[in-house]
Amino acid sequence: MFSPKAPISRLLPRLALLLIGFASASQAMPDVCAPVIAQKHLPSGAEAVMRDPRVSINGLPLCVASYLTDQSPEQIIAHYRHEWAGTAYREVFPQALDDAANDGESAIETLFYSRQATRHVSARSTPEGTTVMLSVMRLSDALDADRRQSQASAGLIPPAMERLYHQSNRHGDTTVIEGHYPIPRARERLGRYLARRGWVETTAPTDTGHGLSMSHPRLGAIEVEFKRRSARTVAVIHRIEHPAGNHE
Repeated sequence: MFSPKAPISRLLPRLALLLIGFASASQAMPDVCAPVIAQKHLPSGAEAVMRDPRVSINGLPLCVASYLTDQSPEQIIAHYRHEWAGTAYREVFPQALDDAANDGESAIETLFYSRQATRHVSARSTPEGTTVMLSVMRLSDALDADRRQSQASAGLIPPAMERLYHQSNRHGDTTVIEGHYPIPRARERLGRYLARRGWVETTAPTDTGHGLSMSHPRLGAIEVEFKRRSARTVAVIHRIEHPAGNHE
């Protein structure tokens, strides 16, 4: 089951310097990159560490930037909320990361998306200052890859719910959808919708649990977590394919 303490980056391509070493060059994306990673758009006093508009991670073109600043993670997130207020970008999944995995350091990451692109921001306090990582992904590139890989997940989205994000991997995929229903109603509607398509619930719901576990003889198994964000419900669907030759 997806952990509510897990960072957004478990759902999104991880922006980390280690990945850059394994990334291959791709077509630059100045149309969506410049308003994010150009030096003039960084907070005042920011010391650029790395900037690259030609990175490919998991086959998807990204542009990335990293910088060091003496501002706190909270100030950095506030900076971008102000910087992008009134634009076509809407914030989803803001999350403070303060569990043991962060060694007690303050860290925040969040995602802004529009119909054109996504902007991922991660700010983490370190002894040297706050390290900020930015990534931009053009949605047309993601959709092109998605059309090639997400046929099995196409039937996971019920009417009146909208897909925000999809990422495929060799074991399955993750799909994020949202709708205006409260969590119990969203869970009921999604479960009923999938049941009509051959999915069978494998774990009985509890009074306090907001998860959903289901399996399908051909499409695999899913784990779903529901969250409430700004008067809307977000459902994170993790699908794992059956091992080859092990269909139920």
